[in-house]
Formats: sequence, structure tokens, C-alpha cells
Amino acid sequence: MLNLFNVNCQIENKKPIDQMNYNNNYLWRGKISNFKQPGEIETSILDNGAGKGVRIAWIDSGSGLRFKVVLDRAMDIADAFYNKHSLAWISHLGVTPPDLSVTSGTNWLNGFGGGLLTTCGLTHTGGPEKDEYSEREGHDRISHVRARV
Repeated sequence: MLNLFNVNCQIENKKPIDQMNYNNNYLWRGKISNFKQPGEIETSILDNGAGKGVRIAWIDSGSGLRFKVVLDRAMDIADAFYNKHSLAWISHLGVTPPDLSVTSGTNWLNGFGGGLLTTCGLTHTGGPEKDEYSEREGHDRISHVRARV
């Protein structure tokens, strides 16, 4: 089978892609003015609203997908957009700080901001329940654990 790309590269005196050294940024040199253009991760701390003081990271894939990772809430994904179309349901609370006191019974609703992905578990998922072995809170506490970055 004839590889037309390699033939074209030989005609134009260029190296085929499989022979390029990707470590020297050959593919990007001279094509973009800022290395953040193809995608980026931007971290910040919210400074107002219910989530004041919460660490977040905006991830921009560079291909239309952009989402907010809430670092202080087990890296849950809050807002998410694809080509400016929202992919997530956000409650009226929005992003809230971690609070272990809201994990008992149905109190978890007082700290639930919604989003694309909310972490539940790790020792229990589902509603609160009690049996002869233990009492388990609804959805457990993992969503209220701060990530170490």
C-alpha cells in the first residue's frame, strides 16, 4: 500500500510525522502565538457567593469542551459546556464549600450544587440506611473532601 503522505513529504522535502521529534514543538512552532490557545487548565479561588474560598480549575480542551472542576469538593465537575451549550444541571446553590455537617439524613441537599458529576461513596451510595452492622449516611462524605493538587 502506498503511503501518499510520506510520498508527498519526500517530494516537498519534509519529514514524515512518524520521524518528527515531538519534544521540540515542531508542529506548533510559528502556528500559534500563545501556548494556551489549543487548550488550557486555569486554577482559581472563588471570591464571592456561597462558594467563596473554594478552589476550582477550569479545563478547556481546545475543541469546544470546557468544564469546571471543584477541587475542594472531591474534584466534582460543576459547570460543563460544549460549544457554549450547557451540559450540566446546576442547583440554586451553585458551588458550595465542603461541609461534613450536611452529610447526615437529607441534609446533603443543603450543600448540593448539582453539576455534571458529583462523587458519591466511597463506603456507601444511595439513601441513608441502618442495619445490625452500622448506620450509613446518604451518599457518604467523599464529595466534601478537598483534593490535594
